[in-house]
Amino acid sequence: MSGKVIDEKTEEPIIFATVRIKGKAKGVITNMDGSFKIPSFFKKEGDTLLISSMGYVSTPIALSDVVYDKVNIIRLKPNIVTLNEVVVRANKKRGIRRNLSARTIVEMAIKNLSKNLSQNPYSYVGYYRDYQIKDGNYVNLNEAILKVVDQGFYAKDFETSKIKIFDYKKNTDFQRDTLGAIAYDYKSKKKVISNAFLKGYGGNEFVILRIHDPVRNRNVNTFDFVNVFEYDFVDNHSFQKEGEMVFNDDLFYKVSLKNLEPNSGFQVAGSLYVNKSSFAIKKFDYIINYPKRKTKKNKSSNETLLDIKLEYMEKDNLMYLNYHSMRNGFEVALPPEFYVEEALINFNKACFVLTFNNELGEKEVFRKSNYKLRYKGKRIKIRKLVVLGKEVLLYADGDKRASKLMFETLKPKYRDSEIDSELLKIVVKNVEDVNGNIVYEKKFSSRMQFREFFVQQLETKNTTVPTDSLVMKKDFPIFENQPIVKPDNFGDYWMNTPLQPIKN
Repeated sequence: MSGKVIDEKTEEPIIFATVRIKGKAKGVITNMDGSFKIPSFFKKEGDTLLISSMGYVSTPIALSDVVYDKVNIIRLKPNIVTLNEVVVRANKKRGIRRNLSARTIVEMAIKNLSKNLSQNPYSYVGYYRDYQIKDGNYVNLNEAILKVVDQGFYAKDFETSKIKIFDYKKNTDFQRDTLGAIAYDYKSKKKVISNAFLKGYGGNEFVILRIHDPVRNRNVNTFDFVNVFEYDFVDNHSFQKEGEMVFNDDLFYKVSLKNLEPNSGFQVAGSLYVNKSSFAIKKFDYIINYPKRKTKKNKSSNETLLDIKLEYMEKDNLMYLNYHSMRNGFEVALPPEFYVEEALINFNKACFVLTFNNELGEKEVFRKSNYKLRYKGKRIKIRKLVVLGKEVLLYADGDKRASKLMFETLKPKYRDSEIDSELLKIVVKNVEDVNGNIVYEKKFSSRMQFREFFVQQLETKNTTVPTDSLVMKKDFPIFENQPIVKPDNFGDYWMNTPLQPIKN
């Protein structure tokens, strides 16, 4: 069964709304276009969906009213109830404090992490995916059902949490793009994040996602500007109260933030939603943008370096992960449009022949300094060059006897394809084709990388920490030779595959 959650007034999709099956602690989070999927067997049980999102009135939907053969549109009303009309669920031990500064609210939220997060082991099962956006389309969509066993507040997540993979797949219904799928490579620059470095953790994108949860990883260095959330976050930002919001009869402060280093070259913006009674962090949104710069059309452009969206849910007065999304921009090097297609030696003419893939332009092709020959590491001057269509013939200068000896030495190795760069090296630069492309010019394509995890079921009691070897290897890609462990109730979980196509 498919649905789409939208704003009743604007009809815009509501992203990351929680869709839970009432009374069963199972559900999903809506996609970028507000869509979601629920297995049809829940309808047979006569269940009800409860759909909620910060800033909207929680809405129950009887599954008996949901139809199979279309996308069911569900409209949520913005929560415009005034505070004096709300019955607030207050915590008797802590009460509600008023007139606190934005900075104090954030300090209290951090101070109360140990009270609001579970100190005991717990587990949750969820739907994980990573994908990229290229030209407005999903590409390289990978999906999995994962179980995370977290050993609690005082245990270091990366070292102690155990993850089991119930199922995974590389979704071939969406385009696969080999250029974007390679690992980050800062040596050859084939795939990089501009002006930033992201540790690869062996290509394990789920591990990368979890490390970028500063609430769970409060005492380790997560990412720039947030740094160590427990100690650095308050000092690195300025804060401002943006009013109060109601969610499920609780009151929340909304606190906006920005970085205190305007000259750092980056612009930071975000917000925290903090429970007014318990100071529990409900939501954490954080975005780092590159500075504004002029585009070719002379318009200002703001490009995203990193965008974190994090939401926690309450159970038994404690907060547990509900969803976590991370996106970052990156660039992949495109194959050069103009290059040397073949390099040969013409022994009859005693010259080197370079064949290019495109017709040559006239601007730089005749400049001898654009070609460099090295034989046994020694520079050899070029006496003459001849251009014939796509070919450039290079004639070496110097002693005729030495030149003859060079070609005699190269001939048997050339025949046996044993010439390496230490013996003979030819470098070409600045040469252009008829279209103005420079030889081996590096061009990049910008993409967006997403990693997302949505909790479908949470278990807070009687959690057993796995001791077997059938757990995910954290320094290895999720989708390559990892152990798969399907439980008996595997049918209770599902992949909330996004709908095609998407909008911007």
